[in-house]
Amino acid sequence: VVCCCCCVSTSVAVVGVGDVVEADRIHHSSNNSTGRIHNNLKNSSSFGHEMLSQFQLQQGFLNLNHGSFGATPKSVSQAQKQYTLQMEARPDDWFRGGYQALLGEAKSILAAYVNATADDVVFVENASGGVNAVLRSLPLKREDVIALLSCAYPMVTNTASYLESHHRGKLLTIPLQYPVSSEDEVVDVVKKHLAASSPVPTLLSISHIVSTPAVILPVGKIASAAKAMGVKYVLVDGAHALGQIHVDIGALQVQGVDFYTGNGHKWLYSPKGSAFLWVAPSLQADIVPTVVSSDFAPAQYLRDFLYTGTRDYTAFVSVTDAFSFRNNIGGDVAIRQYIVDLARWATSYLVQRWDTEAAATPLSMTGAMVTVRLPTKNSKLAFDLITWLVQQHDIQIVVFKMVRSSSCASSPASNSRCTLSSKWVIPQHIPNGPYSFLMANSSRKNGPQAPPQQGDNDESYWVRLSSQVYIEKDDFVRVADLIDQYLGSSTTTTAPNNNPQP
Repeated sequence: VVCCCCCVSTSVAVVGVGDVVEADRIHHSSNNSTGRIHNNLKNSSSFGHEMLSQFQLQQGFLNLNHGSFGATPKSVSQAQKQYTLQMEARPDDWFRGGYQALLGEAKSILAAYVNATADDVVFVENASGGVNAVLRSLPLKREDVIALLSCAYPMVTNTASYLESHHRGKLLTIPLQYPVSSEDEVVDVVKKHLAASSPVPTLLSISHIVSTPAVILPVGKIASAAKAMGVKYVLVDGAHALGQIHVDIGALQVQGVDFYTGNGHKWLYSPKGSAFLWVAPSLQADIVPTVVSSDFAPAQYLRDFLYTGTRDYTAFVSVTDAFSFRNNIGGDVAIRQYIVDLARWATSYLVQRWDTEAAATPLSMTGAMVTVRLPTKNSKLAFDLITWLVQQHDIQIVVFKMVRSSSCASSPASNSRCTLSSKWVIPQHIPNGPYSFLMANSSRKNGPQAPPQQGDNDESYWVRLSSQVYIEKDDFVRVADLIDQYLGSSTTTTAPNNNPQP
């Protein structure tokens, strides 16, 4: 990408993704042919490699990049297929009330999960759709300042740049250099650059968990500080947060957050194309979806997002089944504890093994994604590592570059040396490839950057490795062994013993 638990004992066979779902398993009533799929599947696997049987990953493939696209469990895909059969069996019943009723249930569960009121939550296809709905709906004028951190996901930067090019705001990039040593350091950097901005930014967008480097930001503290300084709107891009860390929108609203969007397909286990947007009640009349449909009515937030044209709504409906899956394999708290503890163990292990550093000093700012600096400054080796691991060992990771410059501390606006740049290389074995839809440098104006020349001392190369319920410690040790082999290292340091045990 560029930058972008306990178990039950019941043994039940899992229906594979390729199995045919029979029509008589669809719940019908005399008046309505649509209904909730009742999946009573119980899991007999433990966290770790046994859990692979619940997912659809290719046998032998080690997915240490769950964070980019997620991995949908078999049972959730099975439920989605059944909803598709309902839709195709009686289309009118589905589109004229069937899916809407199911969405109401899914939305209620999701809203309770993030401590929000259901009437303030709507479904969108992804966090990109949520961010675009907000930024492109607000009545921004040429003089309004849109503030982003330099580590913002490229989609956010691109959207803000698009608005700027159409005279709907001016983009201010706040440079945040990594590694960071504390939450307070991040808050202080944001406050410093907000105070230096004239006028005060109208909107501040911040990531709850940065894509690269994968660091949890103190979004509540930042929102509170921004509002105290006169920022009108605070938007949180929570693309990676849902299902990875605890999200409390009620608390964030009190601290000043106005908009929050997050994906379900990454860490919640819902299908691709399922995400949510929360908007503070006082602002809902201003926010419209990216598609204005035939059922659009001005200032009717819930109605406008409920129907955005004839499309597949089964991913939204299947969010309920994702929650069922989480409950069946041990529950939300157990899942999050396992994946976060494992990632924090791996962070400490790799930092010690390679004698390098993590993207954030306190482990509390690390969720379920490990971000550690590679022990090399050779750009070619670093950027070829992804391809080598996929082609030679069937392992997927993320490698990216970061630039650290002393001038960034005083130059918040246009200094390209402050830009976080990274590159996800698509390996040659991909059909019709390689094709990278997210190239280096998040700025659309500057375009892609070539990999830097070896020896530029302020450029460093990092790995991002995702933890997950189907990953174990041995997977991180294995990839570290292979990276050492690839880089020609003889490092053999063993894992530290004073870290949380997953």
